[in-house]
Order: sequence, then structure tokens, then C-alpha cells
Amino acid sequence: MIEITKKKSFQSNNTSSDQSLALAFKWLSDCAQSHEECRGVGNKPRRLPTRLIDVGILKDDTVKLCDTKLLPLDTLYLTLSHCWGTEKFLTLTTENITSFKEKGFRISHLPKTFQDAVYITQSLPVRYIWIDSLCIVQNSKEDWQKESVLMEDVYSNGYCNIAATAAPNSQAGFFVERNVEFCHPLTINVPSPSLFTRIRRLKEHFDAFSADNYDQFHEIVAPGSYEIHDDDLWKKEVTSSTLSRRAWVFQERLLSPRVLHFTSSQIFFECQKTRRCELYPEGLPSRCSEVHEYFSPEIVLKDGAMYLKGRFGLLHSSRANEDEDFKKESAFTLWYRIVEAYTLCQLTYETDRLIAIAGLARHIQPILNCRYLAGLWDFRFVHQLCWQSLECVRPEDTYQAPTWSWASRPTEASYSTITTVLANPSTHIKIQEVEVVTNDDNEMSQAVSGYLRATGELIPVHFKEVSGVGVRWLHNVRGRSFKFIPDIPPLELSGTLYCTICLIGQRGNGDVATGLVLRPTRQAIGQYHRVGFLDSQFFGQKGMRSMLGKVTSAEKAQMTEDLYETFDEETNLYTFTIV
Repeated sequence: MIEITKKKSFQSNNTSSDQSLALAFKWLSDCAQSHEECRGVGNKPRRLPTRLIDVGILKDDTVKLCDTKLLPLDTLYLTLSHCWGTEKFLTLTTENITSFKEKGFRISHLPKTFQDAVYITQSLPVRYIWIDSLCIVQNSKEDWQKESVLMEDVYSNGYCNIAATAAPNSQAGFFVERNVEFCHPLTINVPSPSLFTRIRRLKEHFDAFSADNYDQFHEIVAPGSYEIHDDDLWKKEVTSSTLSRRAWVFQERLLSPRVLHFTSSQIFFECQKTRRCELYPEGLPSRCSEVHEYFSPEIVLKDGAMYLKGRFGLLHSSRANEDEDFKKESAFTLWYRIVEAYTLCQLTYETDRLIAIAGLARHIQPILNCRYLAGLWDFRFVHQLCWQSLECVRPEDTYQAPTWSWASRPTEASYSTITTVLANPSTHIKIQEVEVVTNDDNEMSQAVSGYLRATGELIPVHFKEVSGVGVRWLHNVRGRSFKFIPDIPPLELSGTLYCTICLIGQRGNGDVATGLVLRPTRQAIGQYHRVGFLDSQFFGQKGMRSMLGKVTSAEKAQMTEDLYETFDEETNLYTFTIV
């Protein structure tokens, strides 16, 4: 007879219990002392935040804001990740900053999430915590601009990030009551060889009553005890949470050497090396924390946080110092993944789109050792132009970035053509210059203008939108057709557009061309906006290259002098700008 029992890993019915917080303290201590991947990360800050909250000791009812100039550089502090919500709460302002430093403020005056954060800090025990709304002057634009560019230091140098993962707003708090019976895994005791039927779901979105969406297979199970694991435990509790889909939190989570997630059922822990939770205090089973190869941005966000965090830590570990070329290639590939995952996240203010990823960019810049240009790097700049929008949206009224940058669109961006399709790509466009102006001359800050000047082909094509959904095509591009992925609603694109080829590579036995679809701004000679991405495959060794540079007389007739800055008769290449 098969017996089903429950393994009781923990007993406390609230995540605020001494048992839960003691376990969290053990995870942090083990990581700091024994994880080579994490050792030195967050333990000895290069620089402290400008301000920290001094929480004192357990049961103190008042906390103080302190300047960190006189604190030792090895001072430990926590950081907080949370959803703000819509209700107003106590924040740091120019009016109360002096009082906060001299007299402090009562913990009871803080929203519930902040009160719990103070309690966690005191319990671990750590003396200081950084909370954005209490450490950055909220009614000072100057202080915000100064502090927002320091997020990389704030989070990467923190001892641990505590995340209110289950809290939808600042009033909800960290801790939850729970029925521990529902948290414990089932154990099946099989006394003799038995036949089991395993059912596997085939589709992510499916009709639960349709047998076509399931796959069944049978196997003989040997005698023994078997635990039933929830393969989606981490995704359900952490990755799919509202907090984890916030753009600022995405950066905070990657930069932090350690994170404690307070979820709807238990506390989870992640660092560069491992994932743990109260149910599995020594580490989640591999199936519950599995990392896959990533072929879409959705998978990067849903399953890839550990991959990103692990790769991110490796770039700065001593083990990677031996091979600078390897580190540069890894950082470059990682940036593609970061952009794909980041653009899936949500922002309250779209003007934060470049600022909320600036900490990650600053962390990677010493490895790439080049200019940062509105979300792209000077290193292999042409490759990074070949992103594609996964949704067509109207251009925003408020300027975010040049149209050649993924940051110009409030939508998901993908580099899948570059990372998984195009082999051995070579550039077919020459970038003459790129300039981006920011609001404070810091290249990681908010962009206010920018352009690139390029020399390459400009192939006129007439685009006519057709009804329905799916792939669009640009026909009669020198007798061929290109797949067209628009950035903006196609109904707004009817008329003459211009193609420029950026990269040529191989896919199977054919050549693949990728590039940009442009539309004249009519505001300056030879000036364009990017309105989409194109790619197409041509079979045969000479397939794609045979058509490049062969300008027809019909094309020349369409290329009036207002459409380019210069034209080279020998190479048939135009010089133009994209803004």
C-alpha cells in the first residue's frame, strides 16, 4: 500500500517568527563566509551611500537619518526593494531633513512595509538600512539627479537586499500569516515496484479539459520514499510577483550580492551561488530552480534571474580576471539579455527608462571600456542597432532616447536575431559619429537629444499596410522581399520608406541581411527616424551580396537631394543621420 505523508520543514505560522529570521541570518552568514563567488561582494563597500537610516537596536522606537561621511567604509547596511503604491507616506524632504538627522522619527510614523524593514534590519542584526524615499530628498530634483546615478554603488555594496516581494504597496508589510500544512511537501512511500502514470502539460496557455494539451507516459517506480516537488515554486513565489516585474527592482536584484525575498508563503534567499527557502533551507531542488538556455526574452525574465545574477557575479570575480577577452564577450552577450529582460518590466515614470538601468550599465562599463550611448555601447555598436520591437506602439510625446535606441520605445525589445539566428555577422554600414546629450552631461543619465551619422545604403521602398495581423513584408527591394517588423503601428507608415542594411551573416546555407527601416523627418537634410527592423534570407553563396550596392536608375530617381547629406558615385553609398 502506498503511503503519503508530509515532510515538516518548519513550524512557525508567520514569516516574522524568530525561527524564520534566524534561518535568514544563517543563510547570510554562510554566504558571506563560505561562498567564493560572493566573498568580497558587498562585504567591503568601495563607497557608502550618501545617507543611511540608523535603526539602532531591537525594540528602539525611533530611528535617525545619518550622513555616512564619518562611518567606516566596511559598515554593513541593508537595502530595501518594495512597491510604493499610490498612498502618500512619510518621505525625506528639504523641510524635514535636519529634524530627521538631529531628532530622528518614530518607527510608528512609517508605512507598514518600512516598519517591518526596520524590524528585519534590527533582527539580523545590522545597524543601517538604505530606503530610497528616506535617503533621497524627494522634493529636490538636484538631489534626485545626484543620487539616482549612484544606485550601482548603493545596491552592489550593500550586505543584503530585503525585498517585500508579496507586498503590492508600502502599507502591506513584509510578513504573512500562513498555514504551514500547505507549505510542506508531500512524501510518497512506495513499498514495492509500482506503475505510475506521469502527466506533462504541453502548452503554457491551454484548455484544461482538452486531452490534446497533455502528454502521458508510464514508468515503473522502485520501492522507496519520493518527495513531490513543485517545479514552479521559485517562479510562482518570486519571479512572477508584481515586485519582480518592476524595472527598478530588476536592477536592484541583479546588483545586490544577496537578496531575501519575503513572499506570500515563506522567505526565499538568493545569492551568486544558490537559492534557498524555508521549505528547502539547504538549497532548492534543481528542478525547482532550473536554469535553461534562453531563446526568448520571456524565458529570460521568468527563469533567467539566476543565470543573470550568476553571470553578473562571474564578470567581477577573480576567476574571470585571467581572460579579458572572455569577460568582454560575456559582458556584451549579457547586456543583450539584460535589455530583453529589462524591457519586459514596468516603470511608473517612462522618463526613468534609461536611469533605472544605469546602475547595471555602470557595473558593466569597466569591462567593455567604451562609451555608453542611450542604452547601447560603442563596442559593436552596429550589432546593437539590430533590436526589434515585440509590440507596435505610438511614439511618446516625451523624449526618451534617439529612435535608434531600444530605450525610445515603451515596449519589449528583442535581440533574438543577433543572438540566436545570425552567424558570423559582418557590418555593412559605417558609423561616422554618434552623440548623445544628457540632462547633466553624465552619459548614464536621461537623454535629451542624440543622433548617429552613418554611411551606407538607402533603398527606397513603398510600404502599403494590409489588414490583419502577422509579419509585414517590404516588396520589390531590388527585386526581393524583406520581412519587416515595425516599431510603430503600421497604419501610420504608408508611403515611401527607406531600408539600410546593417549586418550580413549566415543562416544555414544562405546569407541573412538585417537592418533598419527609416522614414525621413523632413526637418533636416538627410535626417531620419527609425520606424522598424528588417531581415531576410537569400540562398546561394552570392545570394545577398549580389544585390548590395547595385543602385538602379529607378532608385536614383527617387533619391532627391533632401534625402541624404552626401552620395558617393563610386560606392553608391549615402551619408545620412538618424535621430
